[in-house]
Amino acid sequence: MNGTRRRCSKIAKLAGLIVAALAVCAQQGGVQKPKPRRLESLTWNSVKHELSWVVSNSEKDKKEQNYRIDMSRATMSVNGETRGFSKREAANVQVLMDILSRYAVESTVWWEDGQGEKLDEKGRPLPGKPRPKSGAEILRASAAAP
Repeated sequence: MNGTRRRCSKIAKLAGLIVAALAVCAQQGGVQKPKPRRLESLTWNSVKHELSWVVSNSEKDKKEQNYRIDMSRATMSVNGETRGFSKREAANVQVLMDILSRYAVESTVWWEDGQGEKLDEKGRPLPGKPRPKSGAEILRASAAAP
């Protein structure tokens, strides 16, 4: 990877794709004023091609609801009830999750390569450690080399 700039660019692209996909999915469902809810957790099982999440309702009673989507069958299950949806939508969500999975793997490689700036517990750069070079700095250095 080419440092922080490339990483930020990937994050921005991923966020844009997720927002666009969610907007399309929301438009297909019609216009309803949603009840206040909060996403508590989201899990992607890339082996089983299953997306599961937990949503809580209002802050008062914190009732949680579990949801699961099986992409290979294009089904969604809640409370023992299963409903089907289009294979095309399942394929679109699968692509989105594949992008997120790739980002996670690339981030693992980025971490294992020792990239990034080490920080203390308050988020400040550790003293005596040089700031990692950006992709632009690396390109300039290589262009100037004989």
